[in-house]
Amino acid sequence: MKSGASKPAQLIAISIMMVTSSVAVGQNLQCPDIAKTLKEYSIDSSSSSYLNAVFSQHCQQDGSRKSDGGGIGLEAVVKAIPIKFTGSYSNSEEAVSNFCKTYASQTAATAASDSYKETISLKALETIQQCNALQGSGVTIIHQVNNVEAANFYLRRSVIQPLELQGVAATGNVTCEGLVGGKKKVFDSSISVSVKTTQSFACKRVGQRQAAGSPLFFSESIITVLTNQGNYSLFWPRDERQSENMATQIDRRITLAEGELAVTKANVVPLVKASSLAIYKCPSGAAVSYNAAWMYLGCNGQLSAESTCSNVWYNKPVEVRQCAPAGNLRLFQ
Repeated sequence: MKSGASKPAQLIAISIMMVTSSVAVGQNLQCPDIAKTLKEYSIDSSSSSYLNAVFSQHCQQDGSRKSDGGGIGLEAVVKAIPIKFTGSYSNSEEAVSNFCKTYASQTAATAASDSYKETISLKALETIQQCNALQGSGVTIIHQVNNVEAANFYLRRSVIQPLELQGVAATGNVTCEGLVGGKKKVFDSSISVSVKTTQSFACKRVGQRQAAGSPLFFSESIITVLTNQGNYSLFWPRDERQSENMATQIDRRITLAEGELAVTKANVVPLVKASSLAIYKCPSGAAVSYNAAWMYLGCNGQLSAESTCSNVWYNKPVEVRQCAPAGNLRLFQ
């Protein structure tokens, strides 16, 4: 009896260990890091774009914290905020309160480009909060943006919670596909899958050209994964990519510009190395008069590189006169 009574207890213990182990494995698939997510879109977590998004979501305009600004994932938000805005704090709520007070005085209107980056930052925060909420129930949904036209999604059910995929809604020129039971299926609003363990699918965004040879433009897209445990959304910002033909044309223009620059440089170098020669304006005639058989008049109002000129009389002293500065003459090699 004693040994038999211990078997159910052992089975319960083993079951608990298996459930705990499975949940731990699921939790190893962490939600995206905010700083890393923003970096994919060339946004720094210390930039005004991100900080404005945090302020908009968690703070009042007077610098107080919103009463509904807490919740799951707040620690991740605080972690990405520079410490100069949070100061010392004992918990995430206090850190956000400190941030609201400190940053309220620094909020200002931003340019259109910064405003769009703020939108991206705000949507990234929403995605991570959705991910944390799902992981709170043991369910994992994450994504990876590979480039401007490809993204992947991964779903994992909880050990104790069922996960039903109830559709994938996508805006823009986006189509999604995945394997269900070994068969390829389109993942759109009509897809319905009972996730046994894991499920993945891939999405492709198609770009468009406004004209031949123009950049390939990818419009803004939102992909929402609908499940019985909650939704998960990816905000895919607009982007553009140069065509191969345009890249070739740009390369040719750069090569031509480099050639023209080399010619210009060859013409400029002598100008840079040119020297300067002082020029003087000499007076006309002699300052004195001598009775002599002949004379040589060296001062006759000429321009000269010499600062003096000379008048000479036969068997008399030489008269030296000063010439006035008239400017400089550039001498090129």
